[in-house]
Amino acid sequence: MNKIKSIAALVALAVAFSFAQEDEATQEGGGFKLGIRAGYNIHAFGDNKGNQVGGPGDEPASISFVGFNIGLTANIPLASILDLNSGLGFGYRKIPIIDINDYEAGITEFALNIPVLLQIHPFGDHHYISIGVQLDIPLSSEVYWKEDGQEETKKYDDRAGLDFGVAFGYGYLLNENIMFDFRVARYFTKFGDKDLDDGHLEQASIGLTYFF
Repeated sequence: MNKIKSIAALVALAVAFSFAQEDEATQEGGGFKLGIRAGYNIHAFGDNKGNQVGGPGDEPASISFVGFNIGLTANIPLASILDLNSGLGFGYRKIPIIDINDYEAGITEFALNIPVLLQIHPFGDHHYISIGVQLDIPLSSEVYWKEDGQEETKKYDDRAGLDFGVAFGYGYLLNENIMFDFRVARYFTKFGDKDLDDGHLEQASIGLTYFF
């Protein structure tokens, strides 16, 4: 079932790109842009009450680890102040769950990322705010634990097949080819096995996009 959902998501993305290319051909001067986005990510694991979990007592867990993301992105004009942005990215993330004294445990994994965002330009073409959804497909998930300088890992078989949530952000077009953006995503789907059912993934990302 998870594989079917993953294939369906990729097919939907391909259809979106196809429509965008048709739209480009019918508009004088074009407007459709295709590019590469590279991102610098920070991840955290929180409960459904908005608190970060896993730390000693009431203290938050070790909340951040810098991961990466790179992939294709497309910008599709819808109106004078409105664009549709989507793409397909590939990234790595390390998600801390427990960090107490000399003991640390969490999840590491690769993932496919599919954001679908509306970009609104209320202050001119160079600035925009974005809001939409993001679908992630985890790949090769592993549990890690580290104690007294020794680290072990094993395959995480109980990981949910999809992460889905809301995303919003801000962006600035540096010139016609380069765009800077900041995004935050909060996922609502269950993370994995029973021990983590009440938790969700959170992500912040800073990225640069180069349009061809």
